[in-house]
Amino acid sequence: MDESPSAKLFRLTRFEYPESEGVTAVPTHGRIGGSTFFPGGDGLYREDEPEPPFPFGKIMVIGNDFDTLENFEEAPRDGEIQAGTWVNLRHLLTEARVDPADAFYTNCYLGLRLDAKTNRGPAPGSRNEAYRGNCLRVMAEQIGYVKPRVILCLKQPAKRLIADLACKLAREQRTAVEPGTSAATPPDVMAGSDSLDDWRRDLTFKEIDSGNPVRRNVQFGGLQVDAIVALTHPCLPNADRCRGSFGNEKGAKAEVEMVREATRGLYGARP
Repeated sequence: MDESPSAKLFRLTRFEYPESEGVTAVPTHGRIGGSTFFPGGDGLYREDEPEPPFPFGKIMVIGNDFDTLENFEEAPRDGEIQAGTWVNLRHLLTEARVDPADAFYTNCYLGLRLDAKTNRGPAPGSRNEAYRGNCLRVMAEQIGYVKPRVILCLKQPAKRLIADLACKLAREQRTAVEPGTSAATPPDVMAGSDSLDDWRRDLTFKEIDSGNPVRRNVQFGGLQVDAIVALTHPCLPNADRCRGSFGNEKGAKAEVEMVREATRGLYGARP
């Protein structure tokens, strides 16, 4: 039987994890079925059909890290459809007239928390240079394979890692020129592209909103992503408190409008 797209991506997560810093790899066997973020599961939304088509060329939703090892081992094997993250995320997407099955759900840090009592806060090992480098590399390969037109970043760590990746690939592309040619960025690579350089900093969401939370035509090496959005995490429904405004909306309604605007190229104008 042919290897599934999610299985191909899971093979990329087989690298050394800094267990001394409290993070370990997701086990090869016993991953969670149903609607579950990658790499703990396949990263697909499965409410209506057990084997939905893989959403190539559509949307990537990126969280922080999957969970603790204990929670992973105790999770129902048929998925997390009733978990708070999924309930609130599904509500956000459906309010924005986005089909949840049109997204691949993944995480920027790929390990499980070993000793953590909570799955919130910074991912263990995120300051480890080798581990973070591996996670950046795998994220680049995920984006190159899935070819999303839209990326939704949930919370600050995902926003920062995606910004770091875009800037890293831009630097590499600027320096990868033929001997004797100019090292300036080729005009067809970056022209008309929004930069994510400011997203590498620790910005509040209101600061992000004042500088545009929906970035357009962002380059990842040779791949262009139509739109990238910085969102709060759906397991903590605090957008009304920490967000500014977007269009004519504020708070949680502003996030709905951000997603609707970002996905306009996929779905067209929606009421």
